Amino acid sequence: MASMLPVMKNADYKSMAKIVLVILLASMHLLLPGIALSEDTPFCSFAGIVEFNGADVADGTVITATVEGDEYTTTTPTGYGASTYAIVIQTPSGKHYPEGAEVAFEINNYAAAQTGNWQPGQNIRLDLTVSTASIPAASPTSTWLIFALVIACIAEVSVVGAVAYIVVRRWNGQNPHSPTNYSTVYDETIDYHTDVIYVS
Repeated sequence: MASMLPVMKNADYKSMAKIVLVILLASMHLLLPGIALSEDTPFCSFAGIVEFNGADVADGTVITATVEGDEYTTTTPTGYGASTYAIVIQTPSGKHYPEGAEVAFEINNYAAAQTGNWQPGQNIRLDLTVSTASIPAASPTSTWLIFALVIACIAEVSVVGAVAYIVVRRWNGQNPHSPTNYSTVYDETIDYHTDVIYVS
């Protein structure tokens, strides 16, 4: 008898697994030991899926969150599903983050395309992506422009050097075009030999 249950594809399992993992990761700060969350030390947590150039990242990938100059780091977990992260940002004692303050993220020191906002006491779902293809490469036009500028600089240095050389030579009285430039005239001793022919 054929089963009436729907058949789920691997992609469906993967999507559902990541959704469940993100929900668990968003509440993970409640289970972390050593973090006392209270009104005196407000917190904000972020969790989501991490992609680098459209692909999952390896376990142990460093995720950095920066808010008001303070950095918080975590790594993609090895036991909570592939390419997911969760980070709890807890305000340091004696410091206050304004509500809505921007939270910038990095994946292995590459700036993520997404940013978050500090919301005290909130668990925020934020997927992070990095695309190195978005970093502009030098175009052929700019490459040729740089090359032309380098050649122009070399030519300018050469002209300045030639002018300086001529000025120095003239200053020293060694003008190569002067007819009285005795310093450049070499004394040559010419021996004249007279052949005497005796006729008998």
